[in-house]
Amino acid sequence: MRTGILTILAYFVMCSVSYASDVYITQSGASLTANINQDGQTNRFGVTGTVVTLTGDNQTLDIDQVGNTNTIAASVVGATQTLTINQATLIRLVTLTPLLHL
Repeated sequence: MRTGILTILAYFVMCSVSYASDVYITQSGASLTANINQDGQTNRFGVTGTVVTLTGDNQTLDIDQVGNTNTIAASVVGATQTLTINQATLIRLVTLTPLLHL
């Protein structure tokens, strides 16, 4: 009986929907490599008013967001930036401000 109850509880936990994951980064310095993977609904990489700020040269940023209603709000400052953004979603919002200072 106890095993049956635990099995049912485990089933409900495994079938639950994944919800938001929020990422906020303020980075300064050269040669950053960041891979951000967000899987679920309402994923946010920064938001309006609290954008992600990446400052420095030779930065590589790879963002993958899987799910509905994903948002990216970021400011990238520096020379030689490599940005890869993949949103597998029905609803997306990207606000990216690249500022290149040479």
